[in-house]
Amino acid sequence: MLWLGKFLFLFQGWYLAVDFQLFIITPFLLLAYKKNKKLGWLLTFLLFLGSVITAFVMIYVNEWRYPIISPKLKPQPNFMDDFYYKPYIRSSAYFMGIFSGFIYFEWKNGNQKVVAIIDKIKNSIFLRILFYVVGIGLTQFVIWVIVPFQQGEIWSNLSQALYNSLNRYFFIFIQSWFLNWSLPLRIRSDVWMQK
Repeated sequence: MLWLGKFLFLFQGWYLAVDFQLFIITPFLLLAYKKNKKLGWLLTFLLFLGSVITAFVMIYVNEWRYPIISPKLKPQPNFMDDFYYKPYIRSSAYFMGIFSGFIYFEWKNGNQKVVAIIDKIKNSIFLRILFYVVGIGLTQFVIWVIVPFQQGEIWSNLSQALYNSLNRYFFIFIQSWFLNWSLPLRIRSDVWMQK
């Protein structure tokens, strides 16, 4: 399973291999969290930060760019195999999910600080609308900021490194921490996040 992505008959196999490798380390993070919550948060944060820094450094050092075919840009044959398919590059979004899971676990188990924050958001139509508007706006920014590059604009190496190391993180952060709080706008609030 660790090398499933190399089979030609299953193009998406690389993603299954990445998920499988991330699933292998998850129990260790959950055990650390169960033993000591701060340790669980710290280990997950360090892995998250390592993923972002690794992506930034690899893009910057190798002068890679977002994989868009353009006659103006030199070919980059190693980008997909050496960067795009690697679990340590793609894991920042996965660790955001683990952070969200930690918060959900605390809420379900009655952590008063977490419950108070969630109740404040849940009971305020203003905050839910604010989260929704900010979430949609930031999602659109992450998606559309790359359009000038797709149309031939040349980005600096630093811009490429920042985008490639942070785009997955920002997209998942926006989805899980902004748009999810606005769910009561779309479904009945009396069934949203029932304990």
